[in-house]
Amino acid sequence: MTMHKTIVLILILLCSLNILAQKKQEEYQIPRIENTGKYGFEKVIKIDNKSAKQLYDHIKSYLIKKHADNDFIIANEAKELFDHGSFPATFKVTNIQITYTILYTLSIKFKDNKFKLVLSDMKASTNSQGTTSEVPLENHFENMNALATGKKYAREMNESLSESIINGANKLFVDIENSFAEKDEW
Repeated sequence: MTMHKTIVLILILLCSLNILAQKKQEEYQIPRIENTGKYGFEKVIKIDNKSAKQLYDHIKSYLIKKHADNDFIIANEAKELFDHGSFPATFKVTNIQITYTILYTLSIKFKDNKFKLVLSDMKASTNSQGTTSEVPLENHFENMNALATGKKYAREMNESLSESIINGANKLFVDIENSFAEKDEW
């Protein structure tokens, strides 16, 4: 009977560790890209009565206008393009406001009446100009947890940063979607 209790105790312990590991991975609300497991965002936007080519041309024009350059990668004419960009992530830790720069790759795939945005390869630069070294977002969160600032402050900082990143990504997607509502005012 003692052997049976020991085995049951080990199984309970293993299940508890598995639950804790899952909780730690889900601690921050930033979604993960399914095929890579890395942090990122995906969104499909539907635009009625537009061919894939029309959507492609519009987004290409929007990116040139928004970034004041045409430095993007055309993977497949009228079907897919990539762009690199960044947005600020401002957050507070113990009433101190900090701004990072979040760098990303934006992939856009086009089909008739819809396109898919994928924001991936996210990196954190620890200043607002994006001039410091870039750290993959997954590593950044782990590094902050490992610092000797204390778990409470690391958790507060990571949660606040992740909320700011979610807001920045959502704003980017909304801006792209809203670009279809803009009219030339001639």
